[in-house]
Amino acid sequence: MLTKIVRCYWHLCLFRTSPENTPYSFFLMVLTGFLFFILIVFQWQFAAAKPIFSPLITILAGVSLLLSYLIYTYILLKLFSFPKRLVQTITSLWATHFMIHIFAIPLLILMPFLAKTNMQNPFVLLLGTVYLFATVGLSVWQFMITAHIYRHSLNISTMQSLLASVGLLALNILTVSLWR
Repeated sequence: MLTKIVRCYWHLCLFRTSPENTPYSFFLMVLTGFLFFILIVFQWQFAAAKPIFSPLITILAGVSLLLSYLIYTYILLKLFSFPKRLVQTITSLWATHFMIHIFAIPLLILMPFLAKTNMQNPFVLLLGTVYLFATVGLSVWQFMITAHIYRHSLNISTMQSLLASVGLLALNILTVSLWR
């Protein structure tokens, strides 16, 4: 059962399916939200040599990030008269973003090493270049998945879904930066 669910969201990451083909489950939405929350809090604490936020602020920033996903998506769905699609859309967003963030863990492990080394070494320079391309690649992939999910959930054009994704990205950046 679990592998079937993971495969369903993995196919969404690969643009082989759409949110309407994912399970409608409030429990699954809460579970993916919790897993995504745990992962981003871990990544925020792990990413910095010295933590940017205190543990309490990190938790509050994580909760507010999840709420920003929820509120922004609900407003979009309400504007386009599809509020009943909220559970599948949010679950799809959180599950796919969780998967992308899993791929980012090796980059987070590599980051402190790259920050402390001299980039004159050709191997380190190559590693830094791979790190940069992987980071950009994962970011673009996550952005495109978000646009794909919004395009199908809202029944809008690709350009409109890209704009909706920009809106979510901007809101998420603003939400997290408020806690600094």
